[in-house]
Amino acid sequence: MIICSCNRISDKQIRAVVTELLEEDPNALLTPGLIYKKLGFRAECGTCLTLAIETIINEIDHPSHNGCQVIHLSRLQEKIRNKKKNATSQRAVNKQTRQGLRSW
Repeated sequence: MIICSCNRISDKQIRAVVTELLEEDPNALLTPGLIYKKLGFRAECGTCLTLAIETIINEIDHPSHNGCQVIHLSRLQEKIRNKKKNATSQRAVNKQTRQGLRSW
């Protein structure tokens, strides 16, 4: 199946690169950018990225790669949300501190 029509990248090519990279480093963080670079391409329009990510995750979850540690996107997104929430809270504290110092 064609994953990226701009670069004519198939799911077989992506799965082969994922397997190759996991053999080199079982703990590698695999991204579409890394996979595309290994294939000699760059994402053009970006519409393929969701399907590319699904293909990468499905290949990582394949039983033949059972020793690999997987960081799923949902966990990464949760970490990003938490960092943003913490940064917002810290800005509020900093603002209150500045206001308190001005009133001194």
